[in-house]
Amino acid sequence: HKFLSSSLAVMSEIVAFSGLMLDA
Repeated sequence: HKFLSSSLAVMSEIVAFSGLMLDA
């Protein structure tokens, strides 16, 4: 399940990044 955990990590990174962009 290495692919699943890595994709989940990427998803959380994207969510955090878009959250920062919306805040800016």
